[in-house]
Amino acid sequence: MSPGFASEIDVTVVSAQGAVCAVDIRPRSRPAVIRLVAGKDVAVLRDVLPRLFALCARAHQLACACAIRAARDEPLDGVRQRECHVALIREWIGELLRGLHVAGLLSADGGALRDLMRLLAACGGDGRDDVGRQLGPALERVGISISQGIALPGSALARSLNAVEAMATMAPAPAWLLSPEDDEDVVTALFAHGEAFAGAPDLGGVVPETGAWSRQSLARARLAGHGPEPSTSDPGAPGPSAAMRMKARIREIALLSAWLAGGDHDEGPVADMVRSFRRSAGRGAAAVECARGRLYHAIELGPRGEIVAFEFLAPTEWNFHRQGPLARALGGMGIHGPQGRRSVEALVQSLDPCVGFQLRFRESAHAWDVTLWEYHGHNRGGGAEQGVSQGDHGVPGDRSAQSCWTGGAEILFRCCHPGDACGRRAAWNRCDTGCRLVHDLCEKRHDRAALWSVPMLRRPSASGHVGGRDAH
Repeated sequence: MSPGFASEIDVTVVSAQGAVCAVDIRPRSRPAVIRLVAGKDVAVLRDVLPRLFALCARAHQLACACAIRAARDEPLDGVRQRECHVALIREWIGELLRGLHVAGLLSADGGALRDLMRLLAACGGDGRDDVGRQLGPALERVGISISQGIALPGSALARSLNAVEAMATMAPAPAWLLSPEDDEDVVTALFAHGEAFAGAPDLGGVVPETGAWSRQSLARARLAGHGPEPSTSDPGAPGPSAAMRMKARIREIALLSAWLAGGDHDEGPVADMVRSFRRSAGRGAAAVECARGRLYHAIELGPRGEIVAFEFLAPTEWNFHRQGPLARALGGMGIHGPQGRRSVEALVQSLDPCVGFQLRFRESAHAWDVTLWEYHGHNRGGGAEQGVSQGDHGVPGDRSAQSCWTGGAEILFRCCHPGDACGRRAAWNRCDTGCRLVHDLCEKRHDRAALWSVPMLRRPSASGHVGGRDAH
């Protein structure tokens, strides 16, 4: 979902004594679509969206079309629905393959990958043409078994996966999953808060993960008969490693390719793949699963059918939120030399950002040298952003820090004691009274300096440079 203008995510990782002690994720700049389409007929969106979103353009077009139909209270006929499913799945497989290639896992099979992409573009998806039957062999040439959903042993893809798996050194982080059961809450927040929510979304202070691994985890829970609560499923359970996310994408490529070649497309291959929501006359929204996760569109139409309001929420906003899956996974992660830095890059790539990213590393003499911004999210009650408040960590022995806490997202403290990171949740900094932030000890009784919070964002100095004391 790459916008047509220059934009990238900036990730700064600060380490102390060989472990990550701070993560600063500066999100991409989002295109203000409403400025381009306000007051115009909805037909203009058919031209605007593909230009703004070079990746996952079909998913954006489908989400927008479904939202418009919901606003107009118009159903999607069966034939059109099947056509949309096939087009979406073709793009979905292509984007999953593109992500693996960008991450370097398919680079050794470039020629075979180009042939596979051409085959996908030509595939009618009716299960009766020769193109559909060629998908299995074409996937095998890039190292994917369509029947088993794994990287073929001995393939370049399998070797690359083994290398990623070998560098996993992070402590387990809690995992929350974005579920279709969250759709109503997300749509409500989009209409209520617009860009303030879409730019930094959360659900009750939690920022869940979305994507192939999330979808498959939810599907396994449903099959087991104990579906998790949306967004807050077992927050103590460990999240995935970079290799686990990559393997989930490979399984999904095989699953979707088998569906595409099968020919029965009345139902999508993924539960709740496309959903529409009618809020009132002229107000509609849609949720669409795509390669990087769940995509949302919301639109409001005026009495003449003109566009009054429009907002979108892409998967990248969840996965690269300052308090999201990446920030949680990096907390306490060991970084030792070039391999440690490569493991951080693999973790970023495993979440498959829809735009480019800059990854920077800095060292600090001590974990408590870092000055923080504490992000409080948007104000659900008033619809305006609360912004950030300042909080300075003290020195060892000082078990508290001043912070103006006015509600919003909770920040998780986890132990990252160098060489002995237990990775356990230490405390929530939900303030009871006043503006005092208490730092409890972790279960291993490590000192307060070993506690890590999500996010730990270093305060810019007056000159615009990041403050804090860096080791040189």
